[in-house]
Amino acid sequence: MSARRQLDRAESQISNPLVQVSLLGEAIDGADLAMLVSDEEGRCIAVNKQACALLGYTRDELLRLEVSDFVPESDPRECHRRVHAAGRSEGIAEALRSDGSAVALRYWSMPTEVAQMRLVLSLSRPETIAAA
Repeated sequence: MSARRQLDRAESQISNPLVQVSLLGEAIDGADLAMLVSDEEGRCIAVNKQACALLGYTRDELLRLEVSDFVPESDPRECHRRVHAAGRSEGIAEALRSDGSAVALRYWSMPTEVAQMRLVLSLSRPETIAAA
């Protein structure tokens, strides 16, 4: 098959909804930002590779945790309510890695709904805090 025919075939498959979901999933999992989806109880229900690397957990370990397990200063239920009421939340929070060390994270959280579940999508990256 010629390179042109392969390109035409690939382009026609890109519009397929299943291909779209797969491409989006791979892009999210490989992103440089940590991404985490939590439910109304604060349970982690989806995480990407960067979230795992940043916090030092495997995906399976993170999916057994609640956000308050690694961001102890948070009240996940209140955060969920606030994000859904305001439409977003952002700031800096201290998170605990699996080894007990702390990391400051800049985060952006926004409400989303999947399969009639009200969820919160949070994006984060390490925050460099200048010494005083």
